[in-house]
Amino acid sequence: MSFRKQDPSRHILYETELENIFILEYMSKAPGDFVKAYVLAQMYAQLGQPLSNDDIAKNLGISAAQVLDCWDYWEKEGLIEKKYHEPENRFEYDVEFISLREQVFGRGTVSAPGPKSAGLDNKALQELYSKVEKLTGRLLEGNEPVVIAGWMESYGMEPEMILAGYRYCVDQGKTTRYSYVGSILKDWKAKGLSSAQDVEDHLADMDRHYDLYKRIFKALGFKRNPTEEEMRRMRAWTDDMGFTTEKILEACAKSSGISNPNINYVDSVLKAWYKEEHGESPAAKQDLYSKVMALYEEDRRRNTEKTNQIRREI
Repeated sequence: MSFRKQDPSRHILYETELENIFILEYMSKAPGDFVKAYVLAQMYAQLGQPLSNDDIAKNLGISAAQVLDCWDYWEKEGLIEKKYHEPENRFEYDVEFISLREQVFGRGTVSAPGPKSAGLDNKALQELYSKVEKLTGRLLEGNEPVVIAGWMESYGMEPEMILAGYRYCVDQGKTTRYSYVGSILKDWKAKGLSSAQDVEDHLADMDRHYDLYKRIFKALGFKRNPTEEEMRRMRAWTDDMGFTTEKILEACAKSSGISNPNINYVDSVLKAWYKEEHGESPAAKQDLYSKVMALYEEDRRRNTEKTNQIRREI
């Protein structure tokens, strides 16, 4: 006797498995044709049947170039890996679908992590979920409980840290979708924050300087948020140099005569004042003052030339 499996060419009788993470996190933001190509290729991959980019293009009514763009897109998203036939030929490759479950929870995961893998019993984990729902004013989304457990396992975070992430989003008026909360938690982890107290201290420090950043940028005429480097410099003016907000705004006012006010110019003025106040020799003071004034005069000269040129053109 022998055993036979139903002919796999009868594709319509089979089912194609799609991971919930793909549906919830990637599908909604991807171009429609890219989603169609991804699902169609998944079906053939699970059936073990060959499929070419030309076949996909013909089936979906798009160009072969669009199909190639599709694989570039999913590669950047981390959902596929291109397996090149020859290293020097970047146009001939096979597509290997990456397990999203392994990406989130680690290789070797057979099923989504439950309470045990997160270090909590059923009652404690349910209590955490209940607190998140109460804090956000909504029910957890379909895959959200699994992802929350994954954060605790992947990032080594305690429940209070997870709650702090949701609370931050609520307080800031941001979305509480778990994909956004996860990006906040990842950023905190990268900054070395490992407890709810660390987060509280970090946010308190940010709040303490927020008003300063806002007033400085308004004085300079900036209508954008400061970069990390700009925030570091502005913090140094108060924390390291000991300048008051009024003194810093006075330095900002000196940039009114230059064409492109910037943080570097204000920083040079404050550093000159700081060195002057801390016992620099007269020669050093004069030299530093000369450099600052030379920078100021050069900006004024360029601004004047630009103005005269515009007048001539008019």
